[in-house]
Amino acid sequence: MAENRKILNKQKSMELEISPDNNFAWLTILDSNEMIDENELIEFLNMTGIRYGFENAKAENDKAGLIKKRNKPFLIAKGSAFPPKPSFQLYFDPDEKKNVKQNSLLAKLLPTAEPALIGKNIFGSESRAQDYKFDPQLYCGANCQINENDEIIAVKSGLPQIDADKTISIICETSLDNIIDKKLSFDNNLIVNGEINSSQLMVNGDLTVYGDIVNCSKGIYVTGNIKFLHAHRSAIFARGSIFLESSKYSTLAAEKEISGTENSSIVGGSTFSGEKINIARLGSSEQEPTSAEIAISPYLKEQIKLLQTKISALQDNTEQAELTSMKEELQNLEDQYLQKIIDTLDNTNPKQINLREKVYPNTYLRILNHSQKVEEIKENYLYEVPR
Repeated sequence: MAENRKILNKQKSMELEISPDNNFAWLTILDSNEMIDENELIEFLNMTGIRYGFENAKAENDKAGLIKKRNKPFLIAKGSAFPPKPSFQLYFDPDEKKNVKQNSLLAKLLPTAEPALIGKNIFGSESRAQDYKFDPQLYCGANCQINENDEIIAVKSGLPQIDADKTISIICETSLDNIIDKKLSFDNNLIVNGEINSSQLMVNGDLTVYGDIVNCSKGIYVTGNIKFLHAHRSAIFARGSIFLESSKYSTLAAEKEISGTENSSIVGGSTFSGEKINIARLGSSEQEPTSAEIAISPYLKEQIKLLQTKISALQDNTEQAELTSMKEELQNLEDQYLQKIIDTLDNTNPKQINLREKVYPNTYLRILNHSQKVEEIKENYLYEVPR
């Protein structure tokens, strides 16, 4: 029987093992105290020619509850067919934006009979698909539950929605006038009708601010999307997207797009997006240092840094069980970050920084490992690195 092929990267920090049928690949991160280098991993996988199956491998690892550890191989790519999406009988109109009450029936799942006959191996070549099993639980999101009849029920009152992956969830929200000099956490969407000033927030949902975010250097952390008018000397992090009017001397980071109004501007500070930056003006006529970057998973990177700092600070003054739990959480975040790197390899969309009006001198643009310093005013400038 043919054996798996083993490939070591040139830095000797990673080993890749490929099955004889080219349907499976396992990656071992060799022991090191250094954080995973995304460019090193991308270069290694690109060199091997693996182009497909990253999402399939993640699904199998998640289903098995596997935790990635250094010096142990884990499945990184798996060839197979993508199962077709299910059909729904919906009991709400997604376009109506109307709240439903707790225990409302939202949908009934109808498994599709659509065949999935052709798949691909990890190098992108066609192969016969493997069987798949329909899993209704995959389409039941936040604040919902599914019963034995494959019906999705609202656990809480709120706004029902269905996303691109056909996951149904309920959005709940809190509304406040202002938040000043507070440290608060919210387990749902948050609407602030005024300003957020000198505060630190954790929001498990979307954040909408109809005023300004000012002097929040300790951080605004949001697991969904953020919309605000103006930010000044603040650190703002979103696992979704950020939409703004202006930002000065702030750090902005979003997993998805950072975009703005027709008049939007970013002056000073650092801006990081995992997908695209699309605003009117970047920098200023005073040539204040300003940077904009398309990076891999900037929100997760920030979460890892925060937890690393917290663990270091509490190392000698915390119960061992609590430290162990925090270290396990750190491992989970690092695993998610590694998966984000892998997802980038499977994404053929170009990364862009689109400056619709102008970009000023002393501005730095970067997309992954490509960078540029702007030395003169550029109008209607698109900085793009195609995949």
